Amino acid sequence: MITFSLSGGSVRRQLSWVGLVLLSGVSLLSRADGLSIVSSIPPIHSIVQSVVGDRGSASLLLEGSSSPHHFALKPSHARQLQAADALILVDFGLESFLKKPVASLPNLQVVELSSAPGLRLFESREVGVLNPESSNGHTHDHAHHDHETQDDLHLWLDPENGIVMAAHLAEIFATLDPAGADLYQTNFQQFRKQMTLQIKRLKARLTPYREKPYVVFHDAYQYFEKRFDLKAPGVLTLNPEMAASAKVVQELRVYIQQHNVRCAFREPQFSSAILESLIEGLDVDIGIFDPLGASGVRGVALYPQIIEGMADAFEQCVSRD
Repeated sequence: MITFSLSGGSVRRQLSWVGLVLLSGVSLLSRADGLSIVSSIPPIHSIVQSVVGDRGSASLLLEGSSSPHHFALKPSHARQLQAADALILVDFGLESFLKKPVASLPNLQVVELSSAPGLRLFESREVGVLNPESSNGHTHDHAHHDHETQDDLHLWLDPENGIVMAAHLAEIFATLDPAGADLYQTNFQQFRKQMTLQIKRLKARLTPYREKPYVVFHDAYQYFEKRFDLKAPGVLTLNPEMAASAKVVQELRVYIQQHNVRCAFREPQFSSAILESLIEGLDVDIGIFDPLGASGVRGVALYPQIIEGMADAFEQCVSRD
C-alpha cells in the first residue's frame, strides 16, 4: 500500500517495505487511457469524478444507503481494488473495513482525504444539549495529524472542505498521470467556482434560521452547521446503532419543550423509531438529512446536491409556523 500526501508541491510517499521492493524501478502512471480510481463513499466519488473527468474511470464501493460504519467488502469489491491505480477514502477511521484489504495490495495508491493540506477538522462531540464551543476546530497539519485523535470524520459536509479535497486530488492525479495535469486543474477550477457560488447562496438562504433550535439523532452534521453558522443541536446518540440513554432522552425532552424545538433530523438509512419515541406527545417534525446522498443519482452532480439537500431539509423543517 502506498499512501500519498502533497505538501508544498512535493510528493511524500510512505511505503511499506514490501511495496518498496515491488515498486523498485517502477515509474508513476502516465498512460493514454488515464487513471482507474476507486472511491469509498458516494460524496467522495462525486468529487473524484468532478476532478478526473473523462480522462479516467471512477468506480464506487458503497452504493445506495450503505453505511461506512458497518460495511463488508464483497469479492467484486476486491476485484475493483486489485484493478485500480488509486483508492480515495475519507480516513481509515471512518472506512475501517478497507484497512485490512488494502494492506495486501502493495501497488495500490491510497489517498486519505483527511490528510489534505488546509482541511478544516473538528473533534467529535458529546451527546445531549450542545453549545457553540462544544467542539474544537483545527486546520490539518501533516506534522501533527494523529489518527488516534477523535476527529469527526463527516468532513465532506463542509463544502469548503470539498474544495480543499478537490484541489488535493487534482495535484495527486497530476502526479500519477502527468499527461492529464492540465485537465485535472481545469476541472478543479470549475468545481471550485461552482461550490463557491453555492456556499454564498446557501449562506444567504439560511441566515434567517441561524438561531433556530433543533435535535439530531446522530451527530454527523457539525461541518454543515459550522459552515453556515447554525445553532448547535441537541444530540441523541454518537453511535446510531445503539439506543440513547434514558438520561439523555430526558435532557432532550426538557430542551425541546423549553426552547420550542420544532424539528428533529435523522438519516435515511436509520429507523425513525428512536426519534419518534423521543418526541412522543410533542409538536416536533422529523426531517431527513442525507449526508451520503443515498437518494441521489451517482455522478458529478451528487456532491453539490448533498449540500443543497441538507439546506433544503433544514429550511423546510425549521421555517414552518
